[in-house]
Amino acid sequence: MDWNEVTKTALTVAGSGGSAFLGAFFRFKQRLKDAETNAAEALAEAQTATADLAVLRSAHENLAAGWRLEFNALKDDFQRELAHRTALEEAREEGRASRRDPTEDLRDELEELKKQLERLKERQARYVRSETFVEHTKAQETQWKEIARTLGRLEALAR
Repeated sequence: MDWNEVTKTALTVAGSGGSAFLGAFFRFKQRLKDAETNAAEALAEAQTATADLAVLRSAHENLAAGWRLEFNALKDDFQRELAHRTALEEAREEGRASRRDPTEDLRDELEELKKQLERLKERQARYVRSETFVEHTKAQETQWKEIARTLGRLEALAR
């Protein structure tokens, strides 16, 4: 066995293995340093993002509180308006129930006028032979019919 050859081979293997180990060690060390730098930067970004998130969350809560107040005010106004309308409607119904309907009064008067007209026509046939009276009664009858039609239209509009 040639010790020179063994030594040369051993030194070559040890040199190349050692240099490979040192190269890998320094690359690992560089990657570790890069990883630590990146982790520190990420931590700083995370802290900045956390602070920004807290500010945004606070702004959102303030905005939501404002909208809640506005919505509650609108809801209260609506409830108050609804209660007011209900009270007005009840008062109106109560007022209507306490007195007669004016259209019923007009209808009763119209019926009474029609009865009187019929009586006048009967009397006219017995006592009066004047054409002026006949024209007057016809004009009254036409007028009362028109009043009855108008009353019907008003009732339809009132409903």
